[in-house]
Amino acid sequence: MSATIDPPRPARRVRDVALIAGAVIVVLLFLGVAERIAYRGRVMSGVEIGSLNASGQRELMAFASISRLARGLETDPLRAITAGHQLRADPSVVHLRVDTRATLRRARKAGRSGNPVEQVLGTLLRRVRPDRVAPVVTFDERELDTIVDQWSAQVDRGVREGGLRFAGTRVVEVFPSGGKGIDHNEARAKLVTALRRADRAPVPLSYGPIAARTTKAQVTALAREARAILGHNLQVTSNGHTFGVSPRQIATALTTRVDGARLDLAIDPPRLEVALRPQLARIGAPAVDAHFEVTAENHVVVVPSQDGEAPDLVAVGRAILANRTTISVPLAQRHPIHDTKWAEGLGITEQVSGFTTNYIPGQARVTNIHRAADIMNNAIVEPGQVFSLNDTVGARTAERGFVKAPVFYGEFTEDYGGGVSQIATTTYNAAFWGGYEIVFHQPHTIYYSRYPLGREATVNYPVLDLKWKNNSKHGVLVRATYGSSSITISLYGDREGKVVKEESRNCSTTSSTRRCVDVIKTTPFTVAVVPCPPKDPKVDPSNDCAHLKPDEVFDLKEGHTGYDVQLFRVIDQPGHKQIRERLSWHYDMLPDVILVGANPKGATTTKPGATTTPRKPAPTTTIP
Repeated sequence: MSATIDPPRPARRVRDVALIAGAVIVVLLFLGVAERIAYRGRVMSGVEIGSLNASGQRELMAFASISRLARGLETDPLRAITAGHQLRADPSVVHLRVDTRATLRRARKAGRSGNPVEQVLGTLLRRVRPDRVAPVVTFDERELDTIVDQWSAQVDRGVREGGLRFAGTRVVEVFPSGGKGIDHNEARAKLVTALRRADRAPVPLSYGPIAARTTKAQVTALAREARAILGHNLQVTSNGHTFGVSPRQIATALTTRVDGARLDLAIDPPRLEVALRPQLARIGAPAVDAHFEVTAENHVVVVPSQDGEAPDLVAVGRAILANRTTISVPLAQRHPIHDTKWAEGLGITEQVSGFTTNYIPGQARVTNIHRAADIMNNAIVEPGQVFSLNDTVGARTAERGFVKAPVFYGEFTEDYGGGVSQIATTTYNAAFWGGYEIVFHQPHTIYYSRYPLGREATVNYPVLDLKWKNNSKHGVLVRATYGSSSITISLYGDREGKVVKEESRNCSTTSSTRRCVDVIKTTPFTVAVVPCPPKDPKVDPSNDCAHLKPDEVFDLKEGHTGYDVQLFRVIDQPGHKQIRERLSWHYDMLPDVILVGANPKGATTTKPGATTTPRKPAPTTTIP
């Protein structure tokens, strides 16, 4: 007896598979729902924000993590590498900002889709690979081109964009040419990606033959447009006043700008303002910067800024580019560059240090000391900024009010600005006792007794400078005041608890008038007696021998004792490690040169000293 078993029917097999699949889906849905419940108030498992692993973080912790990420994205430099060049850019150039709350919302939403299929797949996929969420950032896309242009200027070779030059009112075409460099569009695209990357690894940029983005046809068309603009005056009416803008004035402010692959004419507002300054002076009122005053009680007060009014130069610029001949513009508010908020934010509240040096009234060098003091008086050194005496005072020329006075260029002579080194020494000592960082200084090559031995400085424009850095968290106000016989430099800011001392081997003082300096070696000056006429004419360049009687003695060059010295500056500040700086210097010995008048032939030579011409005053500025 046999039995026959029928094979399962296809419909039943399909039903079984469907039941299993349905069960799996139900299980996955259950797991997805369970996961959402388990991670309520937290970021879902496997979610990353950029390179930040935020998996399972509660909202407050995730917000803190995103805030740290934002600070890095907004401050860490953008970097690129190409053809052996390391390129950097500050993200502040593009005004990068990270929206931390929007980024948190995006992270919280990740893995919480309402679509069941996406929910199921997400639960599985986030176990094997992270679900990456891009930070929500905003930036100025136009400034991306600024960064790429700066990088191109560093590495491109032979590439020149088209543009225009202006020689007076004559328009000169500058045609584009290709060369080698980085591809602008590639660099721009990679920059956009790098803006959202927390690691800020260097972005590789390809380097090779590239064409200019502008064309010869664009330059030719723009030249026609510029010539039409410069073919007539522009008449401007504002606040009841009418004035003309000449083609020459327009040309000083007219420029070209490359925007992507476009070439445009543009107006430079600061240059237009300079060109129109004579006309604008009669209309409206200028903006007034905030400034500082020191009271009789030696307190620092902020004098508030004032807004001004002037014809709207933006509208004038638009009229120029539109090739208008007349325009009426309103007065626009002009905000000062340095307003009251800026001044108060510097935190200048007290005198930090000061130093005084003396001079003989009436000498030519005093004119230069006073002129330099007037220029640098009320200078502001912001936190982190370096004060340069040469940059502040500028060139010492007759046109700028300086006169010739004694200087020392290895030989005593005269030059414009002789005496400004006394300003350098006085300023150096004020910075020394203020505890500010001395970036560069150089003492005189020979020693002058009116200066502190080893604690002084000299300058020579433009090669030798005095520089100090405001390494405090507050601004510094530089005050330069003088009388008939002395100059004082005072620095106002905030002491920040600093105590400055000068120390030597056996001495320590916090007083700027008491000295603690080690004289390691002293070299007394020698005396050189030179009979007239000298064998070397350079010894007597002014031919003083011609005016000396027989055996008459004339002290041609004053002798200077040589010294080797050292001292220490010690700075103590609460919460900071003590700073101890060693300062040393070698002063050259300079011999005393005495001329002796010649005797007639056959006469007996007497010992020098029978008749002595009073010693000439020594020059008072030393410049190596």
